[in-house]
Amino acid sequence: MPSLNGQETSLKGLGLGLMGAGIVVAVLSFIPFAEACKRGLCSVGLWEMGDYRLWLFASLWTVCLLAIIAGWKLVGSARSMRL
Repeated sequence: MPSLNGQETSLKGLGLGLMGAGIVVAVLSFIPFAEACKRGLCSVGLWEMGDYRLWLFASLWTVCLLAIIAGWKLVGSARSMRL
């Protein structure tokens, strides 16, 4: 039976990379969001005001969440290969 260790390792590495990138970008993007909120960006709800910055942050965090979920699934699939 051929060994899948190389493929398992690369899937796990890719998954951990996606998760790490998603977390780092989400955390680092929170700093400018907090600064914008201090300047009054968050005083009006997302749906009441069409400020592009709110949509930009929401889109960025959605992409980060999807990257984290995809990375989690890749790590999980690498673990299931081992079984």
